[in-house]
Amino acid sequence: MRWENIIADAKHLSDDEESVLQLIEMGHTFPLRGIHVSPYWVKKAARDLENDDTLIYTTIGSEEGSSLTQVKLFELEQAIKQGAFDIGVHLNMSAFRSNIQWCKIEFLQLSNTAHEKEKCISLSVPSKIFDQKEADQISALIKQNGVDGITLSEDNINYLPTFEKLDIEIKLKTNNLTKFQHLLQQNETALMLPYVNLS
Repeated sequence: MRWENIIADAKHLSDDEESVLQLIEMGHTFPLRGIHVSPYWVKKAARDLENDDTLIYTTIGSEEGSSLTQVKLFELEQAIKQGAFDIGVHLNMSAFRSNIQWCKIEFLQLSNTAHEKEKCISLSVPSKIFDQKEADQISALIKQNGVDGITLSEDNINYLPTFEKLDIEIKLKTNNLTKFQHLLQQNETALMLPYVNLS
C-alpha cells in the first residue's frame, strides 16, 4: 500500500461530521498524502491535523464550474485562510467550450491569488473530455496559467499521457483502489493521487 499517494475523501460530497472525523483520524493514523474535505470543514481539519504532515485539500465552486470568477476568488481566499493547501476548481466547461479565453483569464487570477499565499491551485475536469484536441487545449490552459495540478475522473483516464508531459501533480479520482494500483503498475512514472474512500 502506497499511503503517501493517497488523498482520502469522504463518502459523499455532502460529508457529515462523522465522515470528516473519520478522515481526520485516518490523517493521524496513516502516512497519507492528505485528506479532501468540503470548504465548510477545512478549518476543523486544519486545526485537528496541525501537528501532522497530512495536507488539506478542498474543492471550491459549483460542480460544473459555472460560478462567477469573483465568487471563486472569494472562496479561494477563504479556503486558504482556513488552512487548505491545495484548492481545486472545476473547469467551467460551458465557458471552455464556448471561448477558452474566458477560462485563461479566470485561472490566471486564481493561480496568482493562490501562489501569493504559497498554496496550490488545481484544475478539476468535471465532465468527460470530448477528444484529444480538447485534452490538448486543457493541457495548454494548465501550462499557460500556472496551474499546479489536475484532477481526472476515471472517465478521462485515457488522456493521462497528455497531462503526464506537464510538470504538475496528477490526481486520479476513483473509489476503486484495485484499479488504481493496477494503473500505478502500468505506469510508475505518473504521480497519481486517488481520492479513495478507505472507511
